Amino acid sequence: MDDISNKTPEELLIMVENTEDKEVLRYIANELEVSFSGNTGIGTLKEKLIPVLQNKTEIPEKELDMEDPIQAALAAQKTQPKTEKSKKILDMPRTALALMDPHNENLSTLEKRAIVRAKAMRLHRVKVHNLDPNDSALEGVIKTVYNKFTGKVTKYIPFGDENEHGWHVPEILLNVLKEEKYSMRKEVKQRGQVSSFGVKQYKTVHLPKYNVEYLDALSKEEIAGLAQDQKARGAIDTSS
Repeated sequence: MDDISNKTPEELLIMVENTEDKEVLRYIANELEVSFSGNTGIGTLKEKLIPVLQNKTEIPEKELDMEDPIQAALAAQKTQPKTEKSKKILDMPRTALALMDPHNENLSTLEKRAIVRAKAMRLHRVKVHNLDPNDSALEGVIKTVYNKFTGKVTKYIPFGDENEHGWHVPEILLNVLKEEKYSMRKEVKQRGQVSSFGVKQYKTVHLPKYNVEYLDALSKEEIAGLAQDQKARGAIDTSS
């Protein structure tokens, strides 16, 4: 972990607000001597750290430049009351957060970011079909995406037999798959016209690289059947 002693309170505040890494938050809390328990969640850690860092960044009101967006935002944050409701929202499970509306004006910036992240990481059971003939020999693909809400998200997505029962993929990666294209050279046939000297004409077209087929969620019986199948094939480590 990098030394934070050379970072300003403003830089630490931005780091705390943007990260979803519990170890980073715990490290900063230890450095700032902010107490927390072993099972303290990400939301609660942020609730503890943000007021401390905001106090360290305080500027007398008479010196505040409200035309400066950073100072204006800091001033606005200081006036926002810290409620139990806010703490409860940040500690809600991801499945519950994903059902909430991030555009609700009554939510704080942290709450909106948590909801956006939960929606992006929501798992869908899908079959992914590779439509690119140039990659027909591939058995699967590793996809990576990064943004300020989710951090780095990487997952292997199989095709073919491994894909038989579907695969659980985060929504953020599915959105990337659905946007990808591959290039194909296609002959241009002009009705009623003959190409000069028999030379064929071509154009490049861009077609969807993947087809994403959404499947129903697994039932309890199906989950139990898959578990038995994986155990029989030795796909699950039962040594521990």
